[in-house]
Amino acid sequence: MMCIFLTKKHFFYTFLMCYFRHAHLYQHNLDVDHVCQASTIREFDERFTSKVFGYATTDDYYRDACLHEKVDSIKVPLLCLNAADDSFSPYQCIPFSEFEQSDYLMLVLTSHGGHLGFLEGWWPRDTGYSDRVFSQYAKAMFKYNELHSNRLAEKPAVTFQFADSL
Repeated sequence: MMCIFLTKKHFFYTFLMCYFRHAHLYQHNLDVDHVCQASTIREFDERFTSKVFGYATTDDYYRDACLHEKVDSIKVPLLCLNAADDSFSPYQCIPFSEFEQSDYLMLVLTSHGGHLGFLEGWWPRDTGYSDRVFSQYAKAMFKYNELHSNRLAEKPAVTFQFADSL
């Protein structure tokens, strides 16, 4: 749990520093000092993200960013990669029933990982876990299309199972 807390704090600090470096681009629209005083991601989203992208409220922004209500409209094979300990997309928020009901969605759920890229090593510079997973998936989809080009109008034949617990 302490690791997740530290990861959140580090990510937020890095995020805030990135904003601060580019604050001059927003100072005519936003109160830069007020944005920089945010101490959580939600406060930052209230003071910056929702405003910059034209949302009336942060809840409106979060609702648009949420996958739950959009799953039914996905009609192409889609692989989703998520870590159960992801602080921005935690296990409790994964729409498991929607994945189970969809013929197009596949979920790779790892016990540990990262929100952005599943970086590896002490000083990650090369490709990480997500690069390998999505590369393999893309190759498999192209291969599938080559082998089954006469069946493209049908639903994908790929199935998966969820583990009962982590």
